[in-house]
Amino acid sequence: MNFFSQIASFCVGNDEKGITDDAKDGNESQVASSPALSPEQVTQCRQAFNEADTNKDGFLSRSELCQICGWQESDKEVSNFLAEFDIDNNGKIDFNEFCIIMAQALLKDEETEAAAAQQGAIAEGP
Repeated sequence: MNFFSQIASFCVGNDEKGITDDAKDGNESQVASSPALSPEQVTQCRQAFNEADTNKDGFLSRSELCQICGWQESDKEVSNFLAEFDIDNNGKIDFNEFCIIMAQALLKDEETEAAAAQQGAIAEGP
Protein backbone atom coordinates (compact mmCIF):
# COMPACT_ATOMS: atom_id res chain seq x y z
CA MET A 1 0.00 0.00 0.00
CA ASN A 2 1.46 3.39 -0.97
CA PHE A 3 1.43 6.42 1.32
CA PHE A 4 -1.50 8.09 -0.46
CA SER A 5 -3.56 4.92 -0.09
CA GLN A 6 -2.65 4.77 3.58
CA ILE A 7 -3.62 8.36 4.27
CA ALA A 8 -6.83 8.03 2.26
CA SER A 9 -7.64 4.86 4.20
CA PHE A 10 -6.85 6.67 7.43
CA CYS A 11 -9.04 9.63 6.43
CA VAL A 12 -12.04 7.36 6.07
CA GLY A 13 -13.35 6.14 9.39
CA ASN A 14 -10.72 7.68 11.65
CA ASP A 15 -12.64 9.04 14.57
CA GLU A 16 -10.15 8.46 17.34
CA LYS A 17 -8.07 11.24 18.85
CA GLY A 18 -4.49 10.19 18.63
CA ILE A 19 -2.11 13.11 18.62
CA THR A 20 0.81 12.53 20.94
CA ASP A 21 1.18 14.68 24.04
CA ASP A 22 4.51 15.98 22.70
CA ALA A 23 2.80 17.20 19.55
CA LYS A 24 -0.03 18.81 21.49
CA ASP A 25 2.52 20.60 23.64
CA GLY A 26 4.16 22.05 20.54
CA ASN A 27 7.26 19.83 20.53
CA GLU A 28 6.92 19.33 16.80
CA SER A 29 10.64 18.92 16.21
CA GLN A 30 10.39 15.53 17.91
CA VAL A 31 7.64 14.31 15.61
CA ALA A 32 9.54 13.66 12.36
CA SER A 33 12.34 11.98 14.31
CA SER A 34 9.87 9.98 16.40
CA PRO A 35 10.64 6.28 16.80
CA ALA A 36 7.17 5.62 15.37
CA LEU A 37 8.62 6.25 11.90
CA SER A 38 11.85 4.78 10.64
CA PRO A 39 14.26 7.06 8.75
CA GLU A 40 13.12 5.35 5.54
CA GLN A 41 9.48 6.03 6.39
CA VAL A 42 10.26 9.70 7.12
CA THR A 43 11.88 9.90 3.67
CA GLN A 44 8.79 8.30 2.14
CA CYS A 45 6.62 10.75 4.07
CA ARG A 46 8.66 13.65 2.72
CA GLN A 47 8.26 12.38 -0.85
CA ALA A 48 4.50 11.87 -0.42
CA PHE A 49 4.13 15.26 1.29
CA ASN A 50 6.03 17.03 -1.48
CA GLU A 51 3.91 15.30 -4.11
CA ALA A 52 0.66 16.23 -2.34
CA ASP A 53 1.80 19.83 -1.80
CA THR A 54 0.85 20.84 -5.33
CA ASN A 55 1.40 24.57 -4.82
CA LYS A 56 4.79 23.92 -3.13
CA ASP A 57 4.13 26.24 -0.18
CA GLY A 58 5.27 23.68 2.41
CA PHE A 59 1.76 22.96 3.67
CA LEU A 60 -1.18 20.78 2.73
CA SER A 61 -4.15 23.08 2.32
CA ARG A 62 -7.78 22.12 2.71
CA SER A 63 -8.07 21.58 -1.07
CA GLU A 64 -4.89 19.48 -1.20
CA LEU A 65 -6.21 17.32 1.66
CA CYS A 66 -9.47 16.88 -0.22
CA GLN A 67 -7.54 15.64 -3.26
CA ILE A 68 -5.70 13.06 -1.14
CA CYS A 69 -8.72 11.88 0.84
CA GLY A 70 -11.39 12.16 -1.84
CA TRP A 71 -13.45 14.70 0.08
CA GLN A 72 -15.32 17.78 -1.08
CA GLU A 73 -14.02 20.99 0.49
CA SER A 74 -17.40 21.52 2.13
CA ASP A 75 -17.36 18.10 3.82
CA LYS A 76 -17.47 18.09 7.60
CA GLU A 77 -14.74 15.40 7.58
CA VAL A 78 -12.22 17.99 6.39
CA SER A 79 -13.01 20.27 9.33
CA ASN A 80 -12.91 17.34 11.76
CA PHE A 81 -9.61 16.13 10.32
CA LEU A 82 -8.04 19.59 10.61
CA ALA A 83 -9.41 19.99 14.14
CA GLU A 84 -7.68 16.77 15.12
CA PHE A 85 -4.35 17.03 13.31
CA ASP A 86 -3.69 20.74 12.70
CA ILE A 87 -1.67 21.17 15.87
CA ASP A 88 -0.85 24.84 15.36
CA ASN A 89 -4.39 25.66 14.20
CA ASN A 90 -3.28 27.46 11.05
CA GLY A 91 -5.80 25.67 8.83
CA LYS A 92 -3.09 23.65 7.05
CA ILE A 93 -1.07 20.50 7.63
CA ASP A 94 2.70 20.96 7.82
CA PHE A 95 5.26 18.19 7.41
CA ASN A 96 5.48 17.31 11.12
CA GLU A 97 1.70 17.09 11.37
CA PHE A 98 1.72 14.93 8.22
CA CYS A 99 4.25 12.60 9.88
CA ILE A 100 1.92 12.20 12.86
CA ILE A 101 -0.92 11.29 10.53
CA MET A 102 1.22 8.79 8.64
CA ALA A 103 2.63 7.21 11.82
CA GLN A 104 -0.92 6.69 13.06
CA ALA A 105 -2.03 5.34 9.66
CA LEU A 106 0.86 2.86 9.67
CA LEU A 107 0.07 1.84 13.25
CA LYS A 108 -3.59 1.36 12.35
CA ASP A 109 -2.57 -0.84 9.40
CA GLU A 110 -0.28 -2.93 11.64
CA GLU A 111 -3.02 -3.35 14.24
CA THR A 112 -5.52 -4.38 11.55
CA GLU A 113 -3.08 -6.92 10.11
CA ALA A 114 -2.30 -8.31 13.58
CA ALA A 115 -6.00 -8.65 14.40
CA ALA A 116 -6.64 -10.39 11.08
CA ALA A 117 -3.76 -12.78 11.70
CA GLN A 118 -5.05 -13.51 15.18
CA GLN A 119 -8.56 -14.15 13.82
CA GLY A 120 -7.07 -16.50 11.23
CA ALA A 121 -5.20 -18.41 13.93
CA ILE A 122 -8.36 -18.69 16.03
CA ALA A 123 -10.40 -19.87 13.02
CA GLU A 124 -7.83 -22.55 12.20
CA GLY A 125 -7.86 -23.85 15.76
CA PRO A 126 -5.41 -26.28 17.29
